[in-house]
Amino acid sequence: MRKFQYQAVRINGIVIVNLYNPPNIKLKASNLNEIIKQIGTKYMLIGDFNAQSPRWGSHTRNFNGKVIDEMLDEKELIVLNDGTVTRCTPPQIGNSAPDLSIVSLNLANKCSWTVLFDPAQSDHYPILIEINVGNKSIATNLYFTTKKFKTEKADWEGYNTKIENELEYSDCHNLDEFNKLLIHSAEEKFPTKKISYNNKYRVIWWDEELSNMIELRRDIIREYSNNPTQELYIKANNTRAKVKLIMKKKKKDSFTKFCENINFLPLTSAWKSIKKFKNHESNINVKNLPTEEILDQLMINLSKPINTKISQIRKENISEQNQSNPFSFFELELALKNRKISSPGLDALTYDMYTNLSK
Repeated sequence: MRKFQYQAVRINGIVIVNLYNPPNIKLKASNLNEIIKQIGTKYMLIGDFNAQSPRWGSHTRNFNGKVIDEMLDEKELIVLNDGTVTRCTPPQIGNSAPDLSIVSLNLANKCSWTVLFDPAQSDHYPILIEINVGNKSIATNLYFTTKKFKTEKADWEGYNTKIENELEYSDCHNLDEFNKLLIHSAEEKFPTKKISYNNKYRVIWWDEELSNMIELRRDIIREYSNNPTQELYIKANNTRAKVKLIMKKKKKDSFTKFCENINFLPLTSAWKSIKKFKNHESNINVKNLPTEEILDQLMINLSKPINTKISQIRKENISEQNQSNPFSFFELELALKNRKISSPGLDALTYDMYTNLSK
């Protein structure tokens, strides 16, 4: 049974709630009020409310639209929608904007809102929301570029000298300031590389023909949004269907070709290719294991023995009072000692940028 659903995440002090209210289900103001009570004063409510109102671009107002209209006035909330349609509907139905972006009053002048006219295989258009918080920008789209330090080619001596000189002439009172110091020193002493996640050709079945078809689909849908005629609506639907068929065929043909040549591929290459069909990178190192040993190796990786040294930790040291005290340098060393090299976060700091600090 379909019902009202939501999920929430907190980013930089802002609670973002993603909601879905199924078609023909009456939206309850009590559900929305209960959510708002729990999420503080700085928040966003975004999603498919299936609520229509001329206030945000729909041609008519339904029951759900009335509920939202009243809530906006009662709670002094702001709807970011600028009147642009958010759903591709037949021209006889009229403008439809069931997807809403509602924010608390204190976020209204910090947000930008844009409809991206490429719904892929859906009839809802993607929406890009950016929130400017000070000098930072939080974007809800999934494409970004980040920096990675090449610590294997790092000038550790110069890195430590730079940090020592900076600490001598500057005040560093908290972890954030210290991390900024590490980043600035690394930028000067380490080589870097950029990692882009906006890669059109990450799956092996993608090619230029498919890119051109998707660009054509985007152009036709954009044209229809500006001039909603029956002819353009049919053309947009036909193009979407054609892209779907081409994509399905390319996936099938590529996998068939892969299967025909699998006996001639090294095992490691075969695993990597399988992962690429679903746009996943493979970190499994199966070397040149015989086929019958692959499952054994997989089970070993999935069921590594518990580290019995954990049981040797003195429980009396793990008290609520001790947890609130500042940790010592010894505790920091202990925490970093057995850490494996792993991918850094968005700040690009790695474990070895701490472990290689001079004392």
